[in-house]
Amino acid sequence: MAVLSGIRDLFIEVSGREDLLQAGTAVGADFFINEGVKELDRRLFGGKSEGRYSVDLDAAQILVPIPDCRVIKKVWIYGADEKIELAKADSASEMKEYYDEAKANKTTETPYVYFPVNARPSPGTVDISSYNQQWAFEDIIEDGHENFNSILISPPPDLATYTLQVEGLFHSDELVNDGDYNYWTINHALTLVHAALYKLEQTYRNTEGAKDWDDAIASVLTPLNMDLVEQEIEGINQMEG
Repeated sequence: MAVLSGIRDLFIEVSGREDLLQAGTAVGADFFINEGVKELDRRLFGGKSEGRYSVDLDAAQILVPIPDCRVIKKVWIYGADEKIELAKADSASEMKEYYDEAKANKTTETPYVYFPVNARPSPGTVDISSYNQQWAFEDIIEDGHENFNSILISPPPDLATYTLQVEGLFHSDELVNDGDYNYWTINHALTLVHAALYKLEQTYRNTEGAKDWDDAIASVLTPLNMDLVEQEIEGINQMEG
């Protein structure tokens, strides 16, 4: 039951919708299961929805795409001898004011500030070589931006030996193959099935059915989130006496 194939079998048994297994079905069982995963991710306050994404930086790299990230909480940069927590700028405008000219004209050193930015181009794919001022695209993802949040860092790194690490909330891994698993399949298989059924009822505009599954999800997620909040405040309560 801890992998996609088991979740799928249970979903079909509970829903009675064997038609959702038919080859070529665009909105099939796996679709609703993965939509259920996203629904549960959005409802979980912390815990296993938290994660850390690490990436090595190129020298002078200022835009860092972060896949599957919902919320960015902290950003660290690791050098050969130390790690530094980057400060968050007050606004995207403040960050972009720093890059009022090409990054090649800026002094390079260890980055110390960041801010989340919208790196989406319009249209969805751009050929920067066709533009007169290519430095206008230094903080834009040329294509394939759909699955990424991004941060802009400053100043441009002076070395190609830094590792950047982002702490935040991330989407669970997508379930594609029969043996795929994630936090929800392993720890809350039945709740994942309930979430998939909730998305199914929503799709077919069955308000009452969706509410019943919503209640079933809440019966698990509410105490789970309460445990996470209790864990967060435990140390604070002890410090305050």
